[in-house]
Amino acid sequence: MLLLTAARRNELFGARSSEMADGVWTLPPERSKNGEANYVTLGPWGRNLAQTNQEWLFASPRIDGPHLFGWFKARDRVHSRMERFAGMEVARWHFHDLRRTFRSHARRIGIDRDIAELMLNHKRKGLEGIYDRNMEFGLRAKGFAAWEEFLVAIALKAGVASELDAPL
Repeated sequence: MLLLTAARRNELFGARSSEMADGVWTLPPERSKNGEANYVTLGPWGRNLAQTNQEWLFASPRIDGPHLFGWFKARDRVHSRMERFAGMEVARWHFHDLRRTFRSHARRIGIDRDIAELMLNHKRKGLEGIYDRNMEFGLRAKGFAAWEEFLVAIALKAGVASELDAPL
């Protein structure tokens, strides 16, 4: 989900299931790093991964609340699997690298620079931030759809789409 949404780790892992409606995750401003709401339109893969019958998208197994801790161990397990699958050593990575990955590929798959910045929930700066209040919901949705399609294609090519519950 982090790679599909290009979200910050704590923003996604602290998500309530009520923030997901009709395939759109709305990050409320009070939980956003920049104090602004963010709108992430999920495709079929993201919608499937976001299904939960709990109050939290990622419910904690130990406390009544979100699963905010233990994710670095999960990242390390994913890293080990990546190395086994690749048959070689893979450079260490951090959760924020997933946001960088999105930003690095956005233009290549047809997402405009300004739309990619909105998708990452970066604030507009200067006069643009003062005057341009258009949230570009339609262009964001198209961008997230293109991003998911790009990731599904990679998973299919690598032969791991079914293991990752990606749409075939």
